[in-house]
Amino acid sequence: MKIKDNRGFTGVDVAIATVIIVVFVGFIAGLFANLAVTSANVERKTRATNLAIEIIEALKVTNFNDLVSTEDDQMTIEELNSLSLKEISIPNGYSYKILIEDYLNGGVVKTLKVEITYKQGKNNENVSIETLVKNI
Repeated sequence: MKIKDNRGFTGVDVAIATVIIVVFVGFIAGLFANLAVTSANVERKTRATNLAIEIIEALKVTNFNDLVSTEDDQMTIEELNSLSLKEISIPNGYSYKILIEDYLNGGVVKTLKVEITYKQGKNNENVSIETLVKNI
């Protein structure tokens, strides 16, 4: 007398396979979602860093005597574009601050500081680059 036939799938086999597939697909979907968010975050930070570098480079090619200290007021992009003869534009969602200070008395060396602020989810993030320039 045969009690069990070994052909086909039982309900338990199908249920276990379904649970395994659902867990695996959920895990993979979570990984892809996390990857997309991380990639967008890195892209925003990279864009802000490149923008800060571009502004610093434009400040470096500007005539040293045109780099006036900005104690309470900051230099605008329009002023920088006219002084450096470059065309820098700030993308939507990014804001900037350009600060110029005398590093030593006498104005022989100046500090150039650029801060780029951008929105990262619910938080504001910023990238700051600072360098010294000397009157040659």
